[in-house]
Amino acid sequence: MRAPRTFQRLPLGFLASAAAAWLGMAVGLARPAQAQDRGISHFLNPPLRSVTERIEKLQRALELEGVPVVGQTSVEIGFQHRRLASPPPVAPWVEVDLGQSRDLDWVALFPAQVDWQSLERPSYGFPKRFRVDVSDDPQFFLSETVADWTESDFPDPGVGPVAFRAKGHRARYVRVTVPKLATENGQYFFALAELMVLEGVRNVAIHCRVNASSSVEIAPRWARANLVDGRTPVGPPIRRDVLPYDGLYMGPDPAGGLPWVVVDLGQAYPLQEVRVHAVHARIGADIPGFSFPRRFRIEASESRDFSAPRVLLDASQRDFPNPGSNPVTVPLKDPVPARFVRMHMTSELPDQGRRFGLSEMEVYSVGRNVARGAAVEAVPDPSGFSAHWPLSSLVDGYTSYGKILELPEWLVSWNRRRELRADIASLSEERAKLAAQAQRRLEAGGMLFAGGLLGLGGVFWWLSRRRRESDLKALRLRLARDLHDEIGSNLAGIAVLGELGANSSGAGPEQQEDWRAVQRAARQSMDSMREVLWLMDAREDAGHDFAKQLQVTAARMLAGREVVWRPIPEALPSRWGMQARRQAFLIFKEALANIVRHARATRVELSLSCGPDAVELAICDDGCGFDIGSGAGGMGLASMRERARSFRARLDIESGPGRGTRVCLRCPL
Repeated sequence: MRAPRTFQRLPLGFLASAAAAWLGMAVGLARPAQAQDRGISHFLNPPLRSVTERIEKLQRALELEGVPVVGQTSVEIGFQHRRLASPPPVAPWVEVDLGQSRDLDWVALFPAQVDWQSLERPSYGFPKRFRVDVSDDPQFFLSETVADWTESDFPDPGVGPVAFRAKGHRARYVRVTVPKLATENGQYFFALAELMVLEGVRNVAIHCRVNASSSVEIAPRWARANLVDGRTPVGPPIRRDVLPYDGLYMGPDPAGGLPWVVVDLGQAYPLQEVRVHAVHARIGADIPGFSFPRRFRIEASESRDFSAPRVLLDASQRDFPNPGSNPVTVPLKDPVPARFVRMHMTSELPDQGRRFGLSEMEVYSVGRNVARGAAVEAVPDPSGFSAHWPLSSLVDGYTSYGKILELPEWLVSWNRRRELRADIASLSEERAKLAAQAQRRLEAGGMLFAGGLLGLGGVFWWLSRRRRESDLKALRLRLARDLHDEIGSNLAGIAVLGELGANSSGAGPEQQEDWRAVQRAARQSMDSMREVLWLMDAREDAGHDFAKQLQVTAARMLAGREVVWRPIPEALPSRWGMQARRQAFLIFKEALANIVRHARATRVELSLSCGPDAVELAICDDGCGFDIGSGAGGMGLASMRERARSFRARLDIESGPGRGTRVCLRCPL
């Protein structure tokens, strides 16, 4: 069998390199999806590809929800239940009294954040298990459940609010009961930044009374009132979308008064709520609540001159806490009819003087913002930096960092964002498992492929070796034929000439002897050539030929001596290799040559035997022998030993002065 020429010429190193390259590619391209989004593992693994596509689809949906503006921008953090050394026997609670029974739409819990945090950081003290109930009974003997997470732990919401639909429920009291508290440093507690209750688009829990089984009162950071102050770590209800300006700045009245701003609603409305958004400066600085007045009043009037104003919020007697990025919400217990809404400073700012800024003003009547797009009148800001900013920026529906959303839409977006992130996290775990499986399979396939290449390379190498051996054998046979046909015929002709010359009648005795010497030399050369040809043309199954060749060689080299052969086996095992036979034959000839040259022997005993695991050849003579320890024997014995070592044979030589010599060669099969 001979390999195709193309493959015969491929070097084994090239095949090994190809196998190593494939294995490296398999390992590299089968890395988990976190390391690479696409690769051969995705191409070969439809489930992995499907999961990756689903993750990408969810990520695109998450991007459509926008990037929230997150951060604790006010000193008021929220409500915190007192820390306990062990879980209490009775579940703690906190509730909000809405003041009157209302038709509820949403109840939202805002996790507390003790520092400026990203979406990835866990919330602070959010309840592990909780239940949200509503009732018109302050004792909650009769109540309805809006949300029940008491059977399993609620997944940590991070910084975003958790909103529950409450449509169809009517109640005055909203209570959160916590049977399993959060833990920190071996202490049990829970905390919330805000509890929001929506009726339509308004948060009717703002500034309502808060009751709790226990609370931490460390003003201004922790207090019961902070639970309904409208200040959260997620700021105003916006979708991130910035405009070329931060908001609107009002300067001092030219007549010497303090700055003010008036929104003309166009007609009188029964006002229910006013929301004022501070500036979160981002042009030149990152300052939430920038230039918000410390002391001010918000008034409403049906006339432009505010001759009979209704004070909606009076913060002129003491400093108003800076709201940061959060809106300042002014709920009205009873609707106030008005067309104009005014906000004016009542005291200068120590660092800003007679100047303040707002990013948006919203005025709600009958469930909608009637100030959107209304006319704005204000004392212009003398600063060249913001003098060109339009007055309409106060009622364009944008705060400093984004477009304002209605509260229900904003809560739904946060719920959707949290669900998308949870789904992405779950699918990412699944993708990691599938990617690991794909990696193992691809590595196994790569190793099998590499093994196949190496095996194929081994086959090609073996075929190439067989081809070289075949070519070498053909060359050997061709040389043998040439020696036999050319030199053999010449030697035969010389022998014939020697015989004719020796038998010639005209030759003298000396000439006849010379011709006989030529004849003998020619015949000896022919015998030696036959041995060489036999060595070159030995066959694996030529056991009988080997024994016969030994006999012929012994008869020729030991002529004139008594040669005794012990019984010779009919055939030698075929598993005794050709190279071993050649080396054994050459050692045999060298031993006979030593007998002829040095032993002065008259009798030589020879034996060839075959055992289950070795062939043994013995040569014994009755010659003069020699002292092995004296180093006698010269190059002949050294050559014999070297040949024996070359095919792992054992050569034993026994001799002594006057005792003859015994050479035993044991060849392993």
